[in-house]
Amino acid sequence: MDAALHPIESATFPSLEVLGGDNFSGRTASLKDFTKEKNNPYLGPDVKPAITGFFESVENEIRFGCGQNAERWKIISEVAEELGLSDAWHQNPFKRELSGGQECLVAILAKLGAAPKRLALDVCVEHLHSPIRLRLYDLIASRFPATSCKVVDNRSL
Repeated sequence: MDAALHPIESATFPSLEVLGGDNFSGRTASLKDFTKEKNNPYLGPDVKPAITGFFESVENEIRFGCGQNAERWKIISEVAEELGLSDAWHQNPFKRELSGGQECLVAILAKLGAAPKRLALDVCVEHLHSPIRLRLYDLIASRFPATSCKVVDNRSL
């Protein structure tokens, strides 16, 4: 690992690695390499391409990621509620009806719904207010233990 690229130590989120480092330190390349296998999503700074646009509600966009897995949908919908996203349940995720933070959560939860082995979040979490961002990290670590997650977050924990 490059000296400029380093995991931020966190006892709170032991199964989730938050990468620190300077810009141009190789963080993005590290995340893309981490998710190079099929069905391991990488979400970059702009999450709009990760939102399909096929559905007219946040609920259906996220539900699509879960497929027919009712148990997975139950977990995802509970996490969405804990993060305050259920207030936007009926808004259209593709027609600029959501804030940047809400778009970020829709994309992340839709990808988690597919139960990936790995998930990479590259700066997109910076659209979230700190308490929501930290709660998201906690929920990913606790509710999705089978998914290994790496995050680039320029904001301090």
